[in-house]
Amino acid sequence: DEALSIADRVAVLLPGTVIQCDEPAVLYRRPVNAEVARFVGHANLLFGRLEEGQVRSILGAISVELESPTDHSAAVSVRVRAEQVVVGVEYRLAPEHPYPAGPDDCESAAAWLVANAGREFGTEALTVGGESAGGHLAAVTILRMRDRHGYAGWRGANIVYGAFDLGLTPSQRRFGNTRLVLRTIDMQQFYNAFLPTVADRRVPDISPLYADLKGLCPALFTVGTRDALLDDTLFMHARWVAAENPAELAIYPGGAHGFTLFPNDLATAATARMDAFLDSVLG
Repeated sequence: DEALSIADRVAVLLPGTVIQCDEPAVLYRRPVNAEVARFVGHANLLFGRLEEGQVRSILGAISVELESPTDHSAAVSVRVRAEQVVVGVEYRLAPEHPYPAGPDDCESAAAWLVANAGREFGTEALTVGGESAGGHLAAVTILRMRDRHGYAGWRGANIVYGAFDLGLTPSQRRFGNTRLVLRTIDMQQFYNAFLPTVADRRVPDISPLYADLKGLCPALFTVGTRDALLDDTLFMHARWVAAENPAELAIYPGGAHGFTLFPNDLATAATARMDAFLDSVLG
């Protein structure tokens, strides 16, 4: 909603807090005391200076969180850790704004951050990541920043059950109608909304699995075995490594799509693995 003020759009993640809300817009209407708030094109950047706490998935000395804060189909869950700045991108959503609107917004936000992080936050240590559609956008953003802006300086990428082949991997095709968060028909409908006029859905800017992956940052790929996007993660990790990039693969038996968002042992284990990975790439 472009009628919201900048203050309404900025989330301050207080030390040690866990924000969970079924109405994500509430997150941006909390009282704010942020250091920076900027609009970049159509992308709205959400900043908060953090002091202490814990991280669940998306962080860095500065991190770009490529989730959709305006997606009311799922709850938002964010945890924070010591002395971090979390940057969330409020990108435009399909079907009202089909491809390339969302990727364009994430690219413009990332480009602004790369250009301004040192001055605004006193550090250029950046990580990037996302879950589900955010995982797809994280991969696309990494590639666009390399190819269009000459930037390959991300310290790491934390990519969680992303979609990397919008032409459908075998696991997407074979998942069928099992009602476990995502079904084959759900993904087909999502892709149709995102790509209403695109016939070739395997061009690299749409399906990053098919991109040249050389010269990218270390990455952690996380997925559960009962996720329709299982093959997307398996294949992307394999190609990331084949392109001579450092990468880790974390597979969680029985994990469904979105398993990290629920209180369970798999989520706890995944969180610990993400923390360890991000600590390692940030030094």
